[in-house]
Amino acid sequence: MAISSRASLCAYLARQAGLEIIYTVVTQLRWTRISVGFGPLSAGAPNIVNTGKPSGAHYYTVVSWAPASILAGLLVVMVVASGIAQESTARAPIRNLFGAIFDPDTGPTFNIGGEISGDIGFAHDDVSLSYDTVALRRAKLGIEGRIVRRLSYRIIGDLSGDTIGLAEGYIAFRHEWETGRALQIQVGHFKPPNTLEFLSSGRFVSFMERSASSQAFGFARQYGVGVDYTIGNVGLSAGVFSYSTDVERKEGGGRNISIRGYRTVRVDNALRHVGVSLRFRDAGNEAPYQYSARLPLRLANDSFINTGEVGDHDRFAGGELLYANDSYHVFVELGVVGVELADPRGNANFWGVNAEVGYWLTGELAADAFGGGRWQRPGFKTAMMGNNGWGAVQVVAGVDFADLSDGSIAGGRQLSLKAGANWWPRENVRMSTNMAYSIVRDSNFTAVAGPDGKNNIFLLGVRAQFDF
Repeated sequence: MAISSRASLCAYLARQAGLEIIYTVVTQLRWTRISVGFGPLSAGAPNIVNTGKPSGAHYYTVVSWAPASILAGLLVVMVVASGIAQESTARAPIRNLFGAIFDPDTGPTFNIGGEISGDIGFAHDDVSLSYDTVALRRAKLGIEGRIVRRLSYRIIGDLSGDTIGLAEGYIAFRHEWETGRALQIQVGHFKPPNTLEFLSSGRFVSFMERSASSQAFGFARQYGVGVDYTIGNVGLSAGVFSYSTDVERKEGGGRNISIRGYRTVRVDNALRHVGVSLRFRDAGNEAPYQYSARLPLRLANDSFINTGEVGDHDRFAGGELLYANDSYHVFVELGVVGVELADPRGNANFWGVNAEVGYWLTGELAADAFGGGRWQRPGFKTAMMGNNGWGAVQVVAGVDFADLSDGSIAGGRQLSLKAGANWWPRENVRMSTNMAYSIVRDSNFTAVAGPDGKNNIFLLGVRAQFDF
């Protein structure tokens, strides 16, 4: 076969290897059956790959080859698009399956970004456990950009652990109509559509760590396919997901269907938001689900409330409310999960709630820190450092509660009172200080909660954060 040009060669290579990323995701979503509803989920799922090894080895197989396959697939697609874009400048535009035009104005782009944050913290409790920590909290480096018009990519690696892990990696197709409608389809490793706080970047949530109610129910990035549709101020997201390599939360295994809908209305400086999330999850051949939450500051890896591995199937429902006006906001989020227990058989219900208020001392509009159904980078009005100013300052206060005890399961209850301040000296630099007092009761994790399952913990922490 004669290959006459670089574009033809790229197209040939794509046909041979470029679809591996699709194969990667599809093979991780092989289900034989699944029932959706508030009854027990049922799924007889084969192992993700037939390696001839015990099922416990399959997770590590995913970690080793899936990120490489995604990266290779994206690079192949970028090379193909680049070759076609160059050739198309000498002839009429060529339209691909999605209607994108390969030309220099809508061709491939490549951007490098990342974030790094470090913590200094102190904690003291009633069980003679004290923590005094200086730690690297996050270190991420990634690439993102456009392959062609409407088709984009994103790959982020996490460098904060002992090994480099895939934090996020996907290809997204997006189409927007002049009528205000938009459709986006994502394939890869990303966050399922569950709750406002979970979907928001950790760089932009009000406190240094997400609430216990957001941690407790096993939210994590997973491989899957997701669809987002917005029309005006209403958004609807849904996805099918399976298996996780999330480097921070390992509770996200198994398979799930996630759905979220929301409505956001903004009039001048006032914003009102309401949202609902649903998740139906089945552990399949993976280890049973466990439910746990850390303290409001990441000073240790210990979870003071922890059920252990107890759940084969679960069903989550959550609601979120946000009101912002001028420089202040009020936010409340509630979640409930019904669990079908693995041993002993039976059912348990766990729940949690998070509430917070915030105020910008420097006059920023609270509504400008919200968009697309999640927290985002604030819209700064104050002059930054280096530009005859001192930056923007926000103060926040909140309470969160998680109850992981029900029936025979004594995971514990945790109530935390929190206060903090966020200083943005520049648009991409944030300095945070948080103070919290946590009350733990009925915990079976006696190593940190004490022999009677009770503990009271005072925490103080400072974080420096930079992104680019």
